[in-house]
Amino acid sequence: MRLRTLAPAVALALTAGLAVPAAAQRVIDQNQPSFLPNATLTDITNSFVAQTFRTNAPNISGVGVLLGGFGPNFSRLSVWSGRPGANGSQRLATVNNLLQFPGPDFTNQWSELFFDPIATVPGQEYWLVVSGNFGIPFVRYQANAYANGNAWFGGGSELSEYTAFTPGDLAFRTYTNVVPEPSTY
Repeated sequence: MRLRTLAPAVALALTAGLAVPAAAQRVIDQNQPSFLPNATLTDITNSFVAQTFRTNAPNISGVGVLLGGFGPNFSRLSVWSGRPGANGSQRLATVNNLLQFPGPDFTNQWSELFFDPIATVPGQEYWLVVSGNFGIPFVRYQANAYANGNAWFGGGSELSEYTAFTPGDLAFRTYTNVVPEPSTY
C-alpha cells in the first residue's frame, strides 16, 4: 500500500514546481574547425595522424575530425590518456568503421565518435588518433591554429614513434557532457 501513498506525493511535487534533475547535454569543449582549402594529410606511408589537446572540462564524451574527401574504406578514431605507447598511457575510447567513403561526396564531413563520459583532468594533455587500413583518411588541417596541442603523424601501429607535424593542427573538436543549471520560473 506504500505505492498508493507515494504516487500522490510525487504528483504533488511535480505540480508544485519542484525541480526534477536535468539530463546531461553534450556540448563542444575544444574546437579547431578551420582548415586550409586545398590541404589534407594524405600520405599512404603514414598509418595514422594524431592531435594533442587539453580539455577545459572534467569529462570527455566525444571527439571528431574534419575529413576532406575520398579516402580509405575503413578508419578508426581513438582517444588516449597520453602519448600512445608511452608508459602509463591508456586508450580511453575507440571506434572502427567510422565512414564508408564512396567518393568525393564526403568532402568536408565531420567524422565523430561519441561515448559515455570519461573523467578527465582539465588542462591535462590527451591524444586523438586517426588511422585507416590504406593509410590515413584525408584529414583537414590548418597552419598552427590550435594553441593547446600539436598535430603528429607516423607509420606502423598507433604505438609507433610519432613525428610532430609542425606546419599545423588537425581540424578537430571534442565534446563534454554538462548538466544544465536548474532553471527558475
